[in-house]
Amino acid sequence: MYVSVEDIRIEGLTDPPYSDGLVTERIALAQAAFERLTGQFFDAHSDYTVKLDGRGHDILWLPFPPVSVDALTSVAIVGNDGTSETLDADQYEVDMPEFPDGRMNPKLLRLSGTWPKGTRNVKMIGEFGFVESDKSTPLLVKNAVKRIAIKWLPQLGDADADKADRIIEESLGDYRYRLADLSKNGGFLGDPRIDDIIRMFRKTDMATV
Repeated sequence: MYVSVEDIRIEGLTDPPYSDGLVTERIALAQAAFERLTGQFFDAHSDYTVKLDGRGHDILWLPFPPVSVDALTSVAIVGNDGTSETLDADQYEVDMPEFPDGRMNPKLLRLSGTWPKGTRNVKMIGEFGFVESDKSTPLLVKNAVKRIAIKWLPQLGDADADKADRIIEESLGDYRYRLADLSKNGGFLGDPRIDDIIRMFRKTDMATV
């Protein structure tokens, strides 16, 4: 997981009322939500297989960034009959510059010729993941996952905690408050500190015609 139970404890969440089991569950939910909303994963997956459609051009946009430009161990063209032609490493190149951050738009270049048209006919194997150079999860991602996990830590049946999370106006004296209209908040999870990070890492689909 991107963050640990101890990472959450450091933020002041104690046991009780938040047991290790509950915290672990909420971290897993938070991580799954962040991955789903960004379309990325933020740890290193070795021996990961990606199959893409060749489009008759020399560029393929990758759905996930390799952990480095040298992280692909195999690239092959798969024929209609199921046979495959493994390319030599000098026939392709991962384009992922450090600036601007190439992890947001990783590409696989064919250095001679083009990627032949076909359905899932370009198969690559390697180590993939939106990670730092030491293969660690980016700090902003960890920050967002911690915030989501803490946001979701109250028991699901805790109506008071759910209300507290949505209060946008409060006054003492007669004690009145107004609940946020979640449908009008915009964003993904209704917290700009989380939503901004999601936007930052959200994958943009690229395609050629």
